[in-house]
Amino acid sequence: RYDPHRYDALRGQGKCLSMLGRDYEALASFNALRRTYPDDPDLYYELADVLFSAGYLEECEKICRRCLQLDPEYTNAYVILGMLAMRRNADDKASQLISKALRMEPDNPFALNEMAYLQHLQGDEDTALEMVNRALEEAPDYADALCNKGVILYFRSEFDQSNAIFDETLRLVPDHVAAL
Repeated sequence: RYDPHRYDALRGQGKCLSMLGRDYEALASFNALRRTYPDDPDLYYELADVLFSAGYLEECEKICRRCLQLDPEYTNAYVILGMLAMRRNADDKASQLISKALRMEPDNPFALNEMAYLQHLQGDEDTALEMVNRALEEAPDYADALCNKGVILYFRSEFDQSNAIFDETLRLVPDHVAAL
């Protein structure tokens, strides 16, 4: 039986544990929910996100695919699959997957930020900056997008602006590893 308070508490706990870098405990929290709610694509997405962060790429891919079986329109699952493709140096595949996500949700900050990162990796700093700015228009306090913007500005040799963006990122998330 669906208990919204228990569901919200366990899901929130899993997210917090993940943010604290306690991946094993976060995985346990999401897996407990998954056993109770096996047809909830949100849980599969959350689990995939933790698995990706923890470096369990094969399992992450399986979980993303299950999420998409449950909901073929789950945009963020395509983004994570794109991130997996980037990690595997399959940039064309990554571009296809993230582009699909952006066709589904053109203003999705997660997809915009990851496409910006992919464009940066491919050396197209102008497009990367345009994409990350779009992500930040949608979600101004998106720390990962701010950090990504700092990196892009750095590679454009805009060091003062880059430094200011990294400072802003660290004000939002003082222990943001990539911005340190």
